[in-house]
Amino acid sequence: MKNKISVVLATLGEKNIFEIVKILNQSDIEIEIIIIIPQRKYYKIKELKKNKNIIIIQTDFFSQPKQRIEGFKIAKYDFVLQLDSDVKINKFFLKEILDFISLKNSNCAVSLHPIIEHKFKSSIYRNIINFIFYYFIKREKNFNNWDSWFTNNLFRNNNGRVKLLTGACILHYKKNLILDDFYNYKYKAYGEDILHSCLLHNKKVSFYFKRSNNIKFHLSGGYVFKNIIELNFFIKRMSVIYFKIFLLTNGNLFIFSTWFLFWYLNIYINYFLKKIL
Repeated sequence: MKNKISVVLATLGEKNIFEIVKILNQSDIEIEIIIIIPQRKYYKIKELKKNKNIIIIQTDFFSQPKQRIEGFKIAKYDFVLQLDSDVKINKFFLKEILDFISLKNSNCAVSLHPIIEHKFKSSIYRNIINFIFYYFIKREKNFNNWDSWFTNNLFRNNNGRVKLLTGACILHYKKNLILDDFYNYKYKAYGEDILHSCLLHNKKVSFYFKRSNNIKFHLSGGYVFKNIIELNFFIKRMSVIYFKIFLLTNGNLFIFSTWFLFWYLNIYINYFLKKIL
């Protein structure tokens, strides 16, 4: 059977989306490209409606998770790809990710990530923190433990099963999609990837990850905060997300509380060290 795919692009009107649409339409795979954009930003991409296979949804949302859900709701094909509008792909990308998911069972989601050309260097400080978190890192390797989330180790391998997927590129089976508004928060969507992964995990969906030359996007070594106000907002939002995951997964309160204390202190220490050094 010939593969058919729905591609869901949540955007604020980034210029790169024109290139993504052009490359997706070069494929011989049957495709629909669903673009979700806030009404006030529609003028930036209105020319895209001249392209084939395009569906544009205008919404009131300035939120990637909420925009994606609107796209998921109308996707008609069995494979549904969520893709950020700032990724770089080539004409081989779609075939590779569809071939990758075809090797797994249907209770899965898969992702392609860029090849790492320059490895992140670990500082002495980071190595000390890693040592402190050794117990929690061990727990992270058990895919059934969701009461700690020290995720520094999750994307070290070139291929294989991982505990969560980042939202830049995920190929789903339509039957596994989450259509509820799971991220009911305003402004920047901190932590939506891990919450989304947790909810999919509860539906018995497993995650697989592969490095590829056919996609490129920015691989961040961590958030950079301009000031203490941004940092405090991040702490507040992530605290809510982590506690929500703790409740969803019936985690161990002692382990969660211990991990959370280390995480909280580490965020502030890291912020002030960067300011000083």
